[in-house]
Amino acid sequence: MSDWLKNVITELGNEESPTTITNTRGQERPATYSRKPSPPKTIFSPTPRDLDKALAAAKTIPDEQWPDRPLTVREAKKKANVEKRREAREAAAVDDGEEPDVPIIVGDFRDKETNWQLMELVEPGSVDLIFTDPPYAEKNLDLYKSLAEFGSFYLRPGGSLIAYSGSHMIGEIIRAMKEHLTWWWMIVDKLNGPYTTLNGKKVLCRHKPLLWFVKEKYDGAEWVVDVIESTPPDKTMHDWQQSLTEAEYCIQTICPPGGVVLDPMCGAGTTLVAAIRKNRRAIGVEIDSGAARRAINILNKAAA
Repeated sequence: MSDWLKNVITELGNEESPTTITNTRGQERPATYSRKPSPPKTIFSPTPRDLDKALAAAKTIPDEQWPDRPLTVREAKKKANVEKRREAREAAAVDDGEEPDVPIIVGDFRDKETNWQLMELVEPGSVDLIFTDPPYAEKNLDLYKSLAEFGSFYLRPGGSLIAYSGSHMIGEIIRAMKEHLTWWWMIVDKLNGPYTTLNGKKVLCRHKPLLWFVKEKYDGAEWVVDVIESTPPDKTMHDWQQSLTEAEYCIQTICPPGGVVLDPMCGAGTTLVAAIRKNRRAIGVEIDSGAARRAINILNKAAA
């Protein structure tokens, strides 16, 4: 049997406990304490090709991220990607001193102070499209209700609110949001990249629902196709970042030329970038100051 059919264990270092201590005078003494050596950094690699990938990944994983057990190549690559994203986000969050081309308010869209700032930028009842991606865990159902109330206040009559949703709670979200807005339609975002596994339901999700609500009645001139062929999103700047594809389609089709697009949970700014690319006015709100700073830098580059 070939050696490569067996697991190859790659040792990446093992820090030993000191046996002597040198004081400030340069005198050596036996160590008076015992420290458990750090575990060896080990990766199981079944093939030479995987071994090369493992070694490349291992170089970027901080010591504190190594568990007390061997990693598979897949686990090592995942940890390496997490570290690369962290470094990229830290670099993108540096305040370069430039004024943002697109205004982003740091705060919770449900807070009074945030809304006072927002009303200095846009009049209530004047927004054409709210396009956003809330966290869609069941515990956040009240967030959707607040979002609908927010939309009713800022949207113009005939304006639209489109929100991503988890398939497992569509009914509850629609019932909660219908108290403030008119339920209009569901747009299907067909996924062409990695899909979600819902083990409790035994379902492999190949789409994401986009729930479309309107203030009073939709008055757009364009017909809307209710299935969008999505593209895999780049998660470098935000764990929950969505693709530009669906945002650009909805903005192009539903928001009139020169209209106002508002994202009250803008994350790293995907909706705002799409609005700029489609020549709409964009405004964002983001509760995470780090994500907001990254979004500002991304938007300034996109507008350059």
